[in-house]
This record gives sequence, C-alpha cells and structure tokens, in this order.
Amino acid sequence: MYAGLTEDFDSFLVLVALRMGWSMKDMVYVKYKVVEDRPTKDRIEPEKLAVIEEAFEEELALYNYAKMKMEHLKRTTPGFDDALTYFLSVQSEFARTAQDEVLHINPASGVTSDSIDLVSKDGGKDLAFEQELQKRVKRRQSNGGR
Repeated sequence: MYAGLTEDFDSFLVLVALRMGWSMKDMVYVKYKVVEDRPTKDRIEPEKLAVIEEAFEEELALYNYAKMKMEHLKRTTPGFDDALTYFLSVQSEFARTAQDEVLHINPASGVTSDSIDLVSKDGGKDLAFEQELQKRVKRRQSNGGR
C-alpha cells in the first residue's frame, strides 16, 4: 500500500515508479483545480490553530506518520534523487506543452476515451496531447480503473 502527501506529490510518483519499474515519462500529469491563494498555517490565529489541531489530532498523527515514512523512503530508495531530478525535468517540459490545454470530460458518460475532448484556449485541438491522454485513459480502463 502506498500513501502520498499532496505537498510532496512528485516525490510520491517517483517512488511508485521506481518501485513498480515504470517509466518516469508515464508519470507526468496536468495540474487541475490548483488553489493558488490557499491560507497557510502561519496565517491562522494561534488560538484557532490549537482548536483545529485538537479536533484533528488523529488525522495529524496519521499525516505525521506518513510524512516520516515518505522521508525515510526518499532517503533509502536507491537512485531516488537522480530519478526525482529527471522526473521534474520531464514534468516541467510536459507542463509547458500542456499549459494551454483545457480538459473537458463529459460527466454523464464518465471518463472514457470517447468523452475526452482537449481544446486549447484558441479553440484548436492538440492531437498529440489528446492521443496521449486517451492512451492513458484506455490503459487505466484495462487495468480496472487503476
């Protein structure tokens, strides 16, 4: 079983890829619904933060355990640092080529290759990107949604 941390998602993907023997190029992703102006912990009043931490004590313990395990895996997985550097360069290039793309999914039919339509901001289609995404959807479907 794997558990990743949102703030260290790239490291999680690299660890999974290394463990499973997958190509880093198969792990790239498009960021979607990113909250740019999310409040940080230091912007919350100490009294309110104490109430939140008490209310979510078990969740925080689980989070801290997962964070500790993730740090351990990053330190002890052979080749992790080089793999992460490579993945970040691949991810950066993918993000640059995909930054103008908008993913439209037909909610009535679910995520299928037939319901995917990628349209750039200027209305034109990026065939290579669409083909890659459809290939990934089909691969997920053939793997039972995983």
